[in-house]
Amino acid sequence: MSGVPQPRIKLTLLLHNQHAISAAFEEMTKLLSENGVGSVAVNAIAVMETQDTNAQGITNTIMRVRQL
Repeated sequence: MSGVPQPRIKLTLLLHNQHAISAAFEEMTKLLSENGVGSVAVNAIAVMETQDTNAQGITNTIMRVRQL
C-alpha cells in the first residue's frame, strides 16, 4: 500500500463491499423467486438497483480521485 493515499484504498474497499452486498441480495432474490415469494423478490430487486446506483457513484468518485 506504499504510495497509495488512504482515501483511495477506503473507496476501493467500499466499492468491493457494495459488490458483495449486491451479490448477496441477488442470491436472496433468486431464492425468494424460486420459492413463490414474488412480492418480496420485487422489493429485493429494488434494493439491488439502489446498490448498483451506489456502486456506480463510488466508481465515479474513485475515478475522479485517481485523476488528482
